[in-house]
Amino acid sequence: MKKFLFLSIIYVSTINAQTKKLNIIVDERMELLTTVQLLANYTLLTTSDIDYKKEVIAYFAPYKDYDAVKIISIIKDEFFAFHVAPTFIYHYSFPNFVQSSQFTAVESEALNYTNNKDTLNKLAVALKEFYLKSHFHTFYVKHKPLYDSLISCVRLSIGDKNIIKTLEDYYGTANHSYNIVLTPLLHDGGFGILTKSTKGNDLFAIIGPKFNSKKIPEFDSKTLLQNYVLHEFSHSFCNPLIDKYYIQLSSDSCLLQTIIESQVEQGYGDWQCCLYEHLVRANEIMLTKIIFGTDESDRVYKEYFENRKWIYLKGLVPLIENYYQNRNKYKTLNDFMSVLINYFDKERKNCN
Repeated sequence: MKKFLFLSIIYVSTINAQTKKLNIIVDERMELLTTVQLLANYTLLTTSDIDYKKEVIAYFAPYKDYDAVKIISIIKDEFFAFHVAPTFIYHYSFPNFVQSSQFTAVESEALNYTNNKDTLNKLAVALKEFYLKSHFHTFYVKHKPLYDSLISCVRLSIGDKNIIKTLEDYYGTANHSYNIVLTPLLHDGGFGILTKSTKGNDLFAIIGPKFNSKKIPEFDSKTLLQNYVLHEFSHSFCNPLIDKYYIQLSSDSCLLQTIIESQVEQGYGDWQCCLYEHLVRANEIMLTKIIFGTDESDRVYKEYFENRKWIYLKGLVPLIENYYQNRNKYKTLNDFMSVLINYFDKERKNCN
């Protein structure tokens, strides 16, 4: 597949030689997307009254009636929300907005691409128009000092933790690059995106600032690695495995009904997404234990299992510990998937 065309400036900060695969960036694509979403009254954006948001609103208010804003205003409640929106924009060259890679079957399903193709094509054209006529790049370059300061703070918070080597050793597979995308207008959370190029997979952890940021977007240095980076990068290792074996796993979909209410509240309304999140969180807990210790992994487990009702972690976490302790037998997580499939098959017996 073609590489993305980064024709605009992207401010990249490389951590150090030991973790040279890990970039910390502010990505103009995400700034454009979240700006248009803000004008379209999209809800999954920061609620903080940061100065940057005020400047975005003031500068781009004259363009709120452009087609890009109108289209997103309509589709944001239909299908263009959560990870779907950044997934879409990361499949296009920038700023030409020509599709540069194909959507996977799962991505196409999330976009309902067959039915929404015309609308999405119009959106790509409209985003290019908004970008050019609003002189978006001028606004973006003007805010380079802010972006640089955000990057610098996060780089310092990560320090010398060699997280990429830990991830690749743990999962048994490698990727071309890993990118932390600091997105000042995004909600207090994040999304994991994977794109493919001729050099391999490029992983993006798209992360928003703390909900209680004041004048300047603040990215939580204490939990950024643990809660967001480990979690979002893990999606790119785990989701393809769920997709690969989903025919077998789909037979266990009755298990969703036990937790459907809490799943919907958290934005996950189908069994496949439920499986993505359970597998990611189980591995996130194990990775937290490796990097930060048992006390911290126990805290994360309690938050997920007790407070957020990810109930199948009770069985998955001990299995993932078995995977980690038997890497001579299981070279990659893919080699362990039959054990996880058997677990869900056994749990299915508890369905009413």
